[in-house]
This record gives sequence, structure tokens and C-alpha cells, in this order.
Amino acid sequence: MLKLTNISKRWEGFTLKDITLTVGKGDYFILLGPSGAGKSV
Repeated sequence: MLKLTNISKRWEGFTLKDITLTVGKGDYFILLGPSGAGKSV
């Protein structure tokens, strides 16, 4: 299982605050975004 808790990120004009994500065993998770958006950071 993968669990991320209390994640926050701010961009110009947009903020994500206190996000929690849990990906359970056997689940699939896909992160989509444009080139240069920081998906691999």
C-alpha cells in the first residue's frame, strides 16, 4: 500500500492543501499532466 498524507502544493493562482492519497494493494494509479508539470518530482 502507498499512503501520502497532508500533502500541500502551491502554484501561481492555484493551491492544493492537506491532500491525502491512499493506493491499496492491487489498485492502479495514474498521474496525468502536461510535459514539464512536475510529475516525476
